[in-house]
Amino acid sequence: MIFGGRHFSDWLSAQASYGWNRNAVVMSAGAAGGSYDVPVRATMHTVMADLLVYFRGRTDRLRPYLSVGTGFTNLRASESGAPSVAGSIALPAGEFRSTGAGLRVAVGIDVALSRGLAFRYTFAETIQGNAISRRLTPPASRNLANFQNLWGVAWQF
Repeated sequence: MIFGGRHFSDWLSAQASYGWNRNAVVMSAGAAGGSYDVPVRATMHTVMADLLVYFRGRTDRLRPYLSVGTGFTNLRASESGAPSVAGSIALPAGEFRSTGAGLRVAVGIDVALSRGLAFRYTFAETIQGNAISRRLTPPASRNLANFQNLWGVAWQF
């Protein structure tokens, strides 16, 4: 993930970010006619705008924060192995894409290393419509939730 932002005060900042991740997923479904497991490689790109609320001032060494933001996600998934099928049940399409809105909520902390340089840890969840679940038999009703543990460096200038 790469991000850039602006501090409005010691307590409030805005941030724009681009993120990319890849996951191995198994699409599993079952109905009266049978069941299947399909290994899938899923890649997600996100572009988000977040508001961050800090609980300590910019001069403090430890600055925990909460954030919330919205933006767009693009999910691309394709089969990554042979499906396991029991009975007669229709398999989902081999490859698909989905682009839509997402909501991200996160908690994190900035740890000052020196003036203008900080270590950042964030635990984030991005929630969006679930293009994978719509392809299952029967379709699942839960939204897609993508959890991320992010470590990095933040520069202030």
